[in-house]
Amino acid sequence: MAEVLGDYAFNFLLRTMIPLVVAPLGGLPPRGVQLRGVVRVGDERVRMVLSEDAQMGPGVAVEFDLARGAGSTEVVPMMDHLRAVVAPRLGELMGTDQPVRDCHSNVVVQAKDTGFDGPAAAMHYDQEIFRLFTLLVNGGGIVAHDEDYTFGGFMFRSDHVCRIYIRVTETDLVYGFDAPIDGEHGPGTYGYNYLPLELAPLTRTGDLASKPVVDDADEYCTAVVDLSTWVGH
Repeated sequence: MAEVLGDYAFNFLLRTMIPLVVAPLGGLPPRGVQLRGVVRVGDERVRMVLSEDAQMGPGVAVEFDLARGAGSTEVVPMMDHLRAVVAPRLGELMGTDQPVRDCHSNVVVQAKDTGFDGPAAAMHYDQEIFRLFTLLVNGGGIVAHDEDYTFGGFMFRSDHVCRIYIRVTETDLVYGFDAPIDGEHGPGTYGYNYLPLELAPLTRTGDLASKPVVDDADEYCTAVVDLSTWVGH
């Protein structure tokens, strides 16, 4: 059972961490802490490795329990901990006296020794919104929605709201709607895993176009409609 759970958890962890290998915005080569690696240690442990810069030299491998990390409530806090706690302390952790090192010369530290205590509320909304965008781009999962609509883009209105654009396949018209991205009804507590599927009947039947218009001055769409009953509760 531990191995099955570990396989699921590791796959989920990889999907969560892989976006961090993309170079950040700004001058290249990127400076600052980089994700060097994500590896398994047996069936129930995982190491996530941070390097000091884009040279990807030896860094710090933070070892987490894997068997408990079977979903977002475990995995997302791991990523948050790396970004918010471990990354700023990387130099300090690399200077540990008589460190244990792996075969790639990374200093190995236990997550609990860096202050990680397990499940916690997500510190950032970005993974949830990234997951939603991935579903919209890839067709909503098992059932494709391209026959009904395609993802038409996005624009963050603030750090609390993202405007999402949907192009209706039959009419080729683009509609926007605002989705909360944090707070009580944001994806941190609600999630948008089913939204791509729920949008399909709205676009197929024409109901999307009949929703109340909240903004007709957005140059990137025909109209912004009110979907608060779908995405705000």
